[in-house]
Amino acid sequence: MNSSNQKHRKSLVYSEIFPPFHGGSGRWFWEVYRRLEVSDYVVLAGKTDGDVDFDKKSPLFIERFDFNYSSWSHWALTSIKSLTFYWNLFFATRAVVKKHHITDIHCGRCIPEGFIAYLLKKFYKIPYMCYIHGEDIESAAESRAFVWIVSRALKHADLLICNSENSKKLLLAHWNVDAARVVVVNPGVDTSI
Repeated sequence: MNSSNQKHRKSLVYSEIFPPFHGGSGRWFWEVYRRLEVSDYVVLAGKTDGDVDFDKKSPLFIERFDFNYSSWSHWALTSIKSLTFYWNLFFATRAVVKKHHITDIHCGRCIPEGFIAYLLKKFYKIPYMCYIHGEDIESAAESRAFVWIVSRALKHADLLICNSENSKKLLLAHWNVDAARVVVVNPGVDTSI
């Protein structure tokens, strides 16, 4: 196939937590992806105060979605509210994937983003990777409902990116994932700041 017939690869950076929202994982995503070839990425992030002004100045193309849950318990598939939450999130994400011809997904967390990516892979064969921060997999291990969701997201991810050796140890010790699909990428520091 010659290059004129090949589709441009476009990745979805998928994270509820993203600037201007304050949070370590969102800041990490911003600092990484704004330094890459920005035309290769579309961001789907959670709505937050100040996002309209932030997005206007961003070199990245950012779509926003109101994740709209009042407690983490809505992430477990144990109620009509949680099923509605995932239903809405799945179709909103699918719409962005179709609109931008997304070829792969980079998830900020294993839930809820990683679980939605798992469903998209199951139905549409879209590969995905999940960033692992430690507290996400530790918190999930305390609930059978979360274990079921997280284990599917982790088991079917094409790559798991841990923020530290400790997160990698936790992942390998408690989640029965293939070590060949796990890498460590430590968050960096911008020394100009």
